[in-house]
Amino acid sequence: MMTTTTNGFPRQLLAQSGKVRWDYFYEKVIVEHRLLAATFTVIKQAIHFSAGQRVILLCGPTGVGKTTLRRALVKALINEALPQLETNPGLIPVVIVNAIAPGLRQFDWVDYYTRALTALNEPLIEHKVFYDDKFDYGAGISRDHRGRLVIRSTIAQRDLRSALEKCLKHRRPQVFIVEEGQHLQKIAGGRTLLDQMDTIKSLTDNSNTLHLLIGPYDLLNLTNLSGQLSRRTRLYHFPRYHVAECQEDLVSFKRVLKSFQQHLPLLEAPNLLQKWEYIYERSLGCVGIVKLWLCDALGEALANEQKTITDQCLKNHELSSAQLLQIMHETEKGEQRFQEIEEQQGQLRDALGLSEIASQTGQTSTNNGKPPGKKRKVGQRNPERDQIGENNDDH
Repeated sequence: MMTTTTNGFPRQLLAQSGKVRWDYFYEKVIVEHRLLAATFTVIKQAIHFSAGQRVILLCGPTGVGKTTLRRALVKALINEALPQLETNPGLIPVVIVNAIAPGLRQFDWVDYYTRALTALNEPLIEHKVFYDDKFDYGAGISRDHRGRLVIRSTIAQRDLRSALEKCLKHRRPQVFIVEEGQHLQKIAGGRTLLDQMDTIKSLTDNSNTLHLLIGPYDLLNLTNLSGQLSRRTRLYHFPRYHVAECQEDLVSFKRVLKSFQQHLPLLEAPNLLQKWEYIYERSLGCVGIVKLWLCDALGEALANEQKTITDQCLKNHELSSAQLLQIMHETEKGEQRFQEIEEQQGQLRDALGLSEIASQTGQTSTNNGKPPGKKRKVGQRNPERDQIGENNDDH
C-alpha cells in the first residue's frame, strides 16, 4: 500500500542533529496499520472502479489519520500513472484542493475555482481578470494583499468554473481531492446544502472527474440531500480503534505502538507497549493523535539531549481532558450516525415489504436465512469486514 519503515530507524541518525532526527520521524515514519490499510483499499477501489458514483465522501474522527491516508493515496496513484506520464506529460494524476473556511458565512466559490486552477498548473491564473458590464464595480471591487484588483461577480465565477472544467478534461486526473470538505456547508444568501453538492456533482459530470471529499463527521450533513445526489454519492468511514470492544483492535493498536517505538531515533526506545492503556486513553484510539503526540514529546527529548522519551515528557504534551472530551463527544455522535445509517437497511426492507415476505416464508433475517447477529456497540467494527492478520509485527 505504502512505503513503511519496518526494521527500526537507520542507526546513523544518532550522529545527526536533533532536527534531522525529528524530521525523520515526522516525515518518514508511516505505520501501515490495519484500519488505515483497510480504508485505503476501499477508497482506491472506489476510485478505480467507479460507475454511477461520481462523488466519494470519506469522514472520520479528527486525528484518525486522514491526512496520512490522503498522502499514501496520492503517492500510489502517481506511481500508477508514471507510464502514462511518459507519453502524456500534460497529465496530472491527482488534484488536491483545500476548501478554505470563509471569513464570512458564505463559501467562496471564486476562491475555490482559483485554487483548483492553480493546482492544475493553469498558467497565469493570478493575473486573470474577468469583466462584467452589468457588475456594480463601486460595491464589489476590493484589492488583495498584493494590491491586485479582486472582482467578486457571477461572471467571474462562471468563467472560472468553465476554465476549470476544460482544464480537468485536458489534464485528466483520476480523482479531484477536496480536503476539509465540510467547509462547503458555509452557506448564506438563500443557498442550501443541496445547492452546494449539486454544484460539485455537476462539476464532476461536466469534467468527467471523480471527486473525493475528505473531512470530519460534519461531512455526513452532505449526504442524502436528494435521491439523485444519493445515487451518485458513496460514503466511507475511517474509524478509530475500539480496544474495549474488539480484541483485534487491541492487538492492532499495540502493533502500532511497537512500530512507533522502534522508529523513534533515540538511544533508548521508550516502552510504549507498557503504557498502551494510558496512550489509548489520551488518544481515543486515533493513530494520528498518537503520532503528533510522539512528535511533540520527541522534540522535547531531543532538545534536552535525553536518551529517551520519559513519562513526564509524554505528560507534558498530552491533550487536555477537556480537549479529549470534546473530541470524544464529536466522535461518538459521528459513530452513532454511521450506526443509524447501517440500521436503515431494516427500514428499507420494511418499505419494500420484504420483511413481511420473510416472515411468511419463515426466514428470520436478510443474510440468506442466517439468524441476525448480536447488535454491536457504537463504533464497534464487524470482524468480518477486514482481512485478519498482518505480515509482521510492525504493521
